[in-house]
Amino acid sequence: MDDLPYKKYLVVVIPYSGILSFLYLYAYWGSFNINVLEFISLSDLAKLALFPFVASFISLSLGMIVGQFLTWKVFPPGGGANTPLGRAARKYWYVLILLNMVIILFVLILENEPHRWFTAALLFSLYSVGFTDFKFAIELIPNPSTRGFILFLAVLALGMAFYIGKNEAYLVKTGYGHNLIDVERSKLPIRSDEKNPVSYLGHVSDFFVFYESLTKNIIFVKAKDDTTLFLKPNIKSKN
Repeated sequence: MDDLPYKKYLVVVIPYSGILSFLYLYAYWGSFNINVLEFISLSDLAKLALFPFVASFISLSLGMIVGQFLTWKVFPPGGGANTPLGRAARKYWYVLILLNMVIILFVLILENEPHRWFTAALLFSLYSVGFTDFKFAIELIPNPSTRGFILFLAVLALGMAFYIGKNEAYLVKTGYGHNLIDVERSKLPIRSDEKNPVSYLGHVSDFFVFYESLTKNIIFVKAKDDTTLFLKPNIKSKN
C-alpha cells in the first residue's frame, strides 16, 4: 500500500489545490475587505473556491489544449531550447526573470481593473519554464512535451485564480454580478431599488453575504432553518 503510484501525485495536488483555492477566495472576498479565513476552516477552501474557479477556467484550458494539439509539430514545447536565442535565454535566465517581474509591475500599475490581473497572469505563466528541468517534475511527468504543457497550465491557473476572483468581485461592484436577491420576497431588512439591486456574494460559515449597492455596504445575515432566499439572475450579466 505504501508504494501506490498515485501517492506521489497527491503530495503535489492537495497543497496545490489549497493554494489555488486560497488565491481565488483572497482575491474575491478581499475585494470587499473581508478576510474569509475568519469564517471558514482550511478544509472549506476547496469547497468554496474550486467549483466557481474551475467553471471559469475550463473553457480557457480547452482552448489551449486544442491549440497545442494543432501546433505541437510546428511549435513543440522546448523546441527552441537549442537555438541561439534559446541558449542565450538559458544563460541569462535571471535577467529574463527580473525583466518579466518589471513588466508585470508596470501592468499592475498602468492597466485598468480587473484586466490587469489577466495580463499579469499570462506573464506570470512564463515562469513555468523554470520548473521543467526540476528532478521532481521529471519524475512526476517524464514526457518533456507533456511536462512543459502541464506545468504551464498549472502556473497559469495560479494567476488565473486570482484574476477570476478579482473579476467576479468587479462584476458585482459594477452591477453585473450573476445573482441578485429578491429583497421583497426574501423579507430581508436591506435597502434596494430598481437601479441599485442587492447582489448575492456567497455563503460562508453560518452567514449569507450580500452586497448592498445603494450604500455599498456588505450585509451578513445569519442563516436559520426558516431563512428563505429568493435569487434571480441578473439580466445585465447576460448582456
